[in-house]
Amino acid sequence: MVRAKNVDERGLIKIEGSVAAGLQVSADLAGITCRTRDSGKFKCEGRNLPAGQLVTFTAQ
Repeated sequence: MVRAKNVDERGLIKIEGSVAAGLQVSADLAGITCRTRDSGKFKCEGRNLPAGQLVTFTAQ
């Protein structure tokens, strides 16, 4: 899984979803925290980021 999303104009980003069980989701930009449950559900959030920055999320 690879997803991309832009940081909003306030410097915030949030993405939720699910991946195959056992995978971990991570972002390519420092300052974003991703949590992945054993079931594969994940949530990534960050703030005080550069507005408009494209962030790529990858499951491994």
